[in-house]
Amino acid sequence: MADTLTTTVNLSETTLTVYSKDISFQAQPVLRYAQFATKKTELGTSPGLEIIFTRYNNLTKGGKLKEGVRMTTQALSASQLPIKVYEYGNAISVSEYHLQAAFDDTLASGARLLGLDYADVLD
Repeated sequence: MADTLTTTVNLSETTLTVYSKDISFQAQPVLRYAQFATKKTELGTSPGLEIIFTRYNNLTKGGKLKEGVRMTTQALSASQLPIKVYEYGNAISVSEYHLQAAFDDTLASGARLLGLDYADVLD
């Protein structure tokens, strides 16, 4: 019977730690609430002032129509919704030394993070 040769190999040197910003960026939530908002651009106010929106109340559900019978009409009703106007923002700071020595594009990553922050605050 031949001797079996057993060799143990430590593979820790072949395994590299990989950091991926793309994975963390893709893990951000999908923001969808802005599509349901009505954008008002003619506000002309400064921060801290109040803006009043008109919110229309829902109608009662209509029913089956009958030939020759007039439809019953409903009164349109609305309420006023006041909101305060505020400013939101965020900033990053990166030194020139870091910009020159970094292995990745720090400003592009910072701009992307600021965009995600803006989306979170807006949403």
